[in-house]
Amino acid sequence: MNILKDIKNTICYCIEWILFMKLKANTLKNKLWKVFSEYIRKRDDWVCISCGKPLKWNEGHAGHFVARNRSLNTYFDEQNVNLQCCHCNLYLSGNLYKYWKALEKKYGKDMP
Repeated sequence: MNILKDIKNTICYCIEWILFMKLKANTLKNKLWKVFSEYIRKRDDWVCISCGKPLKWNEGHAGHFVARNRSLNTYFDEQNVNLQCCHCNLYLSGNLYKYWKALEKKYGKDMP
């Protein structure tokens, strides 16, 4: 009977540890995203990659060409993340055709 209690306690501890580590990883990812997205905004000189609109510091989004939920590999990829205005990113679903054409111009046709 003691063995079952020990196993149950070990399982509970492991679950708590996993949840804690997941929370810690999400917190770190969010902090990293804040720094990374600020870098993207400054790097792109406050101009939307899709429509070319000049933006103020609080108007832009660090928009993903390949959706960020597809892969962690593209989440922080500098070529995949570029400054977009709120309109292009949210209301035009990324304005992907113009985004793609701007990526070709920025990185060349052989971009990954």
